[in-house]
Amino acid sequence: MAVTYTDAQRRATKKYRSKHRERTNYLNKRTVAKTFITKYGTLGDIRALQKLIDVRLDNEEA
Repeated sequence: MAVTYTDAQRRATKKYRSKHRERTNYLNKRTVAKTFITKYGTLGDIRALQKLIDVRLDNEEA
């Protein structure tokens, strides 16, 4: 199902992304991580990521 955009919407999106590059990159990387975990990651991948998450949480709480 292809979504069509007007030229004005394409220009507005491009302008927003260029002005908010850091936020756009963050959202993209977050989406990629979620997709990997939910659709492509093996159980071993998920366990390895969980260990990394646990370490990160321990460091944040300390």
